[in-house]
Amino acid sequence: MAWHGRLHLHYRRDGDRTVALDRHEGPLRVLQRLYPEGEAVCHHVLKTMLGQRIVTAVVLLAVLVPALFAPVQWPFQVLMLVMVGAAAWEWARLTGLAGPAAWGFALAVAAACVVA
Repeated sequence: MAWHGRLHLHYRRDGDRTVALDRHEGPLRVLQRLYPEGEAVCHHVLKTMLGQRIVTAVVLLAVLVPALFAPVQWPFQVLMLVMVGAAAWEWARLTGLAGPAAWGFALAVAAACVVA
């Protein structure tokens, strides 16, 4: 399985300061911009989203198991609705939507699940 990601970094001068602009596709992102050598040189701290995904999977599994074995159906149904909404929000963020647009997409997907 291939891992696809792109990170475009662009630097420009603004007086004595180096300004870094970045654009990402996929899970590779700029976590922080640092200037340890002064304003003229910019360093980047990069991160992937793999660790966050593993933690999310463990937490969701810890919630899923009790809902799966509950004597009634509604805990599992509510949990699945929340998980679908969270997955839609995450997908929206990975495709470049941010803020209210990502939340709107997640709510639209969750609403479609309720109607269906």
